[in-house]
Amino acid sequence: MKIFFSGIGGIGTSALAQWYSHQGHDVSGSDRQSTEIWPILSQQGITLTTDQTASNITPDLDRVIYSEAVPPTQAERAQARTLGVEQRSYFEVLGEISQQSPTLAVTGTHGKTSTVSLLGTALGHLGADPRVLVGARVRDFNGRNFRPGNGHWTLLEACEYRANFRHLHPEVVLLTNVEHDHPDAFPTMADYEAAFVSFLSQTQQVYYHAADTHAARLVTRSGATPRPVSALPRPITLQVPGAHYRANATLAHAWLHDQGYPDDTIRQALHQWQGSARRLERKPDYLGRIIYSDYGHHPTEITATLQALGEAHPEVPIHLIYEPHQHARTRALWQDFVAVLRPVSHLALCPIYAARDTPTDQQSIRIESLQRDIGHGTVVRSAADLSTWAESVPQGHIILCMGAGQIDSLSQAAFAVSR
Repeated sequence: MKIFFSGIGGIGTSALAQWYSHQGHDVSGSDRQSTEIWPILSQQGITLTTDQTASNITPDLDRVIYSEAVPPTQAERAQARTLGVEQRSYFEVLGEISQQSPTLAVTGTHGKTSTVSLLGTALGHLGADPRVLVGARVRDFNGRNFRPGNGHWTLLEACEYRANFRHLHPEVVLLTNVEHDHPDAFPTMADYEAAFVSFLSQTQQVYYHAADTHAARLVTRSGATPRPVSALPRPITLQVPGAHYRANATLAHAWLHDQGYPDDTIRQALHQWQGSARRLERKPDYLGRIIYSDYGHHPTEITATLQALGEAHPEVPIHLIYEPHQHARTRALWQDFVAVLRPVSHLALCPIYAARDTPTDQQSIRIESLQRDIGHGTVVRSAADLSTWAESVPQGHIILCMGAGQIDSLSQAAFAVSR
């Protein structure tokens, strides 16, 4: 097939583009700007452009696959309608893939990407050769967010936003946790839970933490076969610090054990995982400071990451630069953000990243209000501001750059300014 991706730079759509390219299809795509994933796509012969115009869509195309960030009014999608070219969303195509081979999906409010990459890495080292599409670059996948494979299983993330996981029909689901998020799509916790129950009803078996009574209740409501997983007598050890990673590794361990792998073999395979991009990722040090980058953008994720860094670097002060993601989320979880960030002694805050926010949302709150309620912290608005702030951090201290918006690119630019 000849396939065009509109919004190919997204971490999900780029993995799907590699999936099709690996199968021998003619793949091309566009995005508003190049991203760090573009060199990987180019190396696989995928044609890329930042010129998102109607001329990209030609009658010989078999399909246009679009990112959720690309609206129906966008030029390429409008031209596809005019020419009668089939259009499918990224999540719709992911649903098709989930029915082509036995599929395991990881879902939950937190930990989807890391758990998929952990399990994909482990299965690869066990010789199972899985196919994996994941929302981050993974070291064991040669720095890609896609692992080609010819084994029995396909591994995917099941994203709950706008109930996008409704398109998936996996045989097995690993449910990491359920905590209210995405208030723009799910105004209440009941709405959020209902989406999970509906998705879980589309699978055969659900692995979840036995101590998580909330997850257990949702699995029961779904009618799927429950597989509660208890803590292991001997904890799993990973190369990446963090109790949250070890907890989700127990879910992976339980499923692998049920596949017939021995305990010690599973532990060795899980230990091969070296993490994934922007999940407590160690960056090159900056003028003697220890740099980490993390995608976390929920109060629970901030807490888990800070605890993991404390485990890895006991007694080393942490300087957090945090970019809130989405006005709607920040407003809905305001008190939780304040409670989590107030104890952080060394704090810098970026303006709130507007993702899918309405103009009313964007006008409703500003970062200065969060700074005021926290009671301290510095507001940084540019790479130059961040560079100045970072230079005041003593050598040997940790700088943690955290958020799901543009904080990673901002920090890279900031740290390059003073080199």
